[in-house]
Amino acid sequence: MIRFLKVFCFVLIITVFLSCSENTEKEISETKITKDIQLEFLSAISKDTTQIFSDFYSNAYVFEKKFTNTQLPITKDKKTRWFSQVELISKYLNTKDTIFVHDQIQLNPLNMDDLVKAGFKTVDYDRLISRSFIEDSLIEKKLVSQDSLDAIFNLIEKHNYIQILKPIFNKTLDLAYIQVDYKEFSGKSMIYKKTNKGWIFNLEISSWMR
Repeated sequence: MIRFLKVFCFVLIITVFLSCSENTEKEISETKITKDIQLEFLSAISKDTTQIFSDFYSNAYVFEKKFTNTQLPITKDKKTRWFSQVELISKYLNTKDTIFVHDQIQLNPLNMDDLVKAGFKTVDYDRLISRSFIEDSLIEKKLVSQDSLDAIFNLIEKHNYIQILKPIFNKTLDLAYIQVDYKEFSGKSMIYKKTNKGWIFNLEISSWMR
């Protein structure tokens, strides 16, 4: 009888453990990257004066950077292999699910309102240069005068500007990939890690000069 109870308890514990594991895997597989998750991360890094907004770019204007899935060569042990950016991002986020990474790139694009909510200074460039027709004629007019445009562009040049790729997360939402392009034709890609103290810089993957 005692032996039977021991076996029963062992089976019960194993069953509960497997059930919890399955539920955890299911929750991870169904992870949805919402706008709130993006904004929480962006709001945290907007205060990062050690990496992104250091020195020359401490008061910079911010614009969204468009993603391009270019092929990049990686050489190891004298052998070169080409990786897509999606593959490399997946690697540094410790996930094999490249579809999960790819879907994030396609969904929930950032806009000016998102950047403002996250605490960045930005300008809606498309609205500034938009035009409209005068009544029923074919004559166009600018919605913002050229003098005003020049003043805005001079202000942006004075304070500098950067372009930020929208953050890409792993499934457990404790790692995030971010890419930054600076005004002076340079940039870098980084991994941030979520801790009890919030999002902190973890790793610089690459940097470049154009």
